[in-house]
Amino acid sequence: MKFKKGDSQSGLAVKILNDFAENPFPYLDTERKKTLRAINTMLLRKFSELACDEMAQTRWQEAQPAEADNVDVGQLTGVELQGDLLAISDDPF
Repeated sequence: MKFKKGDSQSGLAVKILNDFAENPFPYLDTERKKTLRAINTMLLRKFSELACDEMAQTRWQEAQPAEADNVDVGQLTGVELQGDLLAISDDPF
């Protein structure tokens, strides 16, 4: 984009650049509009392919973190502490 002298000071350049960032389509030439439409179509097709296939729900569920095994199971017992494998002492180090 080319701006006239004083457009930066008046704030016009910032307004146009912000508008371009939000919606570039009106500022593009015919060839670039065709390219943008093609890209949008390909992205929508790929998104639909990935999000709506039969395995998408399964993949989403598998990606969720599993709940811990020891939630609300109460106090540890001697068997769970594996006292026969590890020496239990009062020394914290």
